[in-house]
Amino acid sequence: MRAGARTVGGGFTLEPAGATFTPLGIPLAGHRDEGGFDWSLLAGGLRERSDLARVARVFGSTPLPLATLQRYVRFDRGAYARQRIVRTDAWELLLLCWLPGQASAVHDHDGSTGLVRIVAGSLEESVFGALDGRLPAHTRTVHAGDLLVELPDTIHRVVNAGTRPALSLHLYSPPLPAREAS
Repeated sequence: MRAGARTVGGGFTLEPAGATFTPLGIPLAGHRDEGGFDWSLLAGGLRERSDLARVARVFGSTPLPLATLQRYVRFDRGAYARQRIVRTDAWELLLLCWLPGQASAVHDHDGSTGLVRIVAGSLEESVFGALDGRLPAHTRTVHAGDLLVELPDTIHRVVNAGTRPALSLHLYSPPLPAREAS
């Protein structure tokens, strides 16, 4: 560890100002990882649709070996598990771990924009017109490699309707309020 660096939660090392912070081994300070993801794209968050489209293209296509996420994989028999990988003032990255049959409640994201990359398994998303959870507007199944876009007004429920565990990587901007469950 370099002078002035300190260890923070989740096994991250926070380097002195101006240094590179590397969750998942991916540089964040204007550098690209081996797959080409430039974390500085997120410096200002996902405020405009053009930002969202650009980040979605890169986030969805950057190679992400399962081994890089292994230390964050935690399943809970009672409910899906949520592991925060990193949180900044502009965005946060979470790994959600789903056993078969586990589901979120019908929810929104309190004005945050989200990108969800299915890393392993498959998930079923039902999108609703209201938080009462009646009559989904549509339901779709997404598989490993697929990307979901959650706009600030998205109201949905996610379930692992499959027979195998699933992993999903969630990028939210701005970060979700502390009480958010997914």
